[in-house]
Amino acid sequence: MNEMVKIISAVPGELLEVAQAEIANLDWSVYTKLDTTRRTWEQFSTSTAITLRYLQDETIVYSCKDTRQRGLLTATNNLVDWVFQKVNGVALGKVMIVNLEPYGIVGDHVDDGPYFVQHARFHVPIKTTLGMTFKGEHMPLGHLCCLNNSGVHGGINNSEIERIHLIVDVQPPEADRTQYFR
Repeated sequence: MNEMVKIISAVPGELLEVAQAEIANLDWSVYTKLDTTRRTWEQFSTSTAITLRYLQDETIVYSCKDTRQRGLLTATNNLVDWVFQKVNGVALGKVMIVNLEPYGIVGDHVDDGPYFVQHARFHVPIKTTLGMTFKGEHMPLGHLCCLNNSGVHGGINNSEIERIHLIVDVQPPEADRTQYFR
């Protein structure tokens, strides 16, 4: 399958605006210090993540747990809930806010293993430009998008501004799973 990004829906205006304002006012240095689940893989070296929900035990697919940070971000959580409902979620997986620095690159990688067989990866671009692409495909600002992370993928922020996405992993109903690349 060559398609990397599937646009699902526009996010309702006020829901998006309130979450954007909340995220714009984050002190990333404080929130990342609270994050005990930091990603240290080289392909993510030009990005910073605030983890709101993490996989507690890699051997148990459904062992996701909220972080302390999740309880502090009401508007962002409302957006997470909207994503979950919009895709008829069965179980909520990992959730993070990711900031890719200007001209940053997310190196090519594959999200594999039992967790990703069960979960689809959704993005809501909170701050982006046309210079931010996944294998040449752009996720538009304020739209719920599904990323085909089952094959080799990576991203590039070919712009002078940071790119911020809310990333939400959701287990879709069995009947809907193939529409989300899995």
